Amino acid sequence: MSKIDLNAKEFDGNVIFNDGVAGIVENVTIQVGKKELTDGENYPDYKLKFVAPNNASVDKGFYHLDENAENFEKRLKGLGSELKHIWGNLIGPEAVIPEFDTHKEMLNVMFSKFREAIAASPDDLYRVTVNYGNLMYPQQYLRVQMFPPYFERMTVEETRLSLRKDARLTPFVPDNKEATYDTVHTEKEADGSAWK
Repeated sequence: MSKIDLNAKEFDGNVIFNDGVAGIVENVTIQVGKKELTDGENYPDYKLKFVAPNNASVDKGFYHLDENAENFEKRLKGLGSELKHIWGNLIGPEAVIPEFDTHKEMLNVMFSKFREAIAASPDDLYRVTVNYGNLMYPQQYLRVQMFPPYFERMTVEETRLSLRKDARLTPFVPDNKEATYDTVHTEKEADGSAWK
């Protein structure tokens, strides 16, 4: 067994991405992850991971679509738009995107190409937009903005990135399930007699 070095970064504990501050985060690197056989059923098929200089990270998950879903066409269009956004930033906007026979092939091939591009230039730096979801879908943890454009290369001089108008800048804190929800309806005066 090798020596245990508690000075190593692996013992630093969880580091919070951008100290939990929503906004545009600069000088991040990108990694790609793929679902492993040991991962849970709900685990994303692919992940785009944005890693800050302090090694804190935030992920964006991508899933194969359900062809039987009522909104399949809408979701396919949304997934295609995101993949095109990622392609433009990692591979280049002028590079021709191949055509695909299925949505599964599209996701698999695109992430394979993303992995190759990142491996070829692992030190390239990017900026990414993060928030706590939006007004309709508040989140407890910091996450990558839902819709593109949400990241770009640091070499872009005039950024197109911005927080959406409905972005949440603070975390959503769910109600404490242990606390009494509504004491008004559990007290004797709830019949309205206190108002008579």
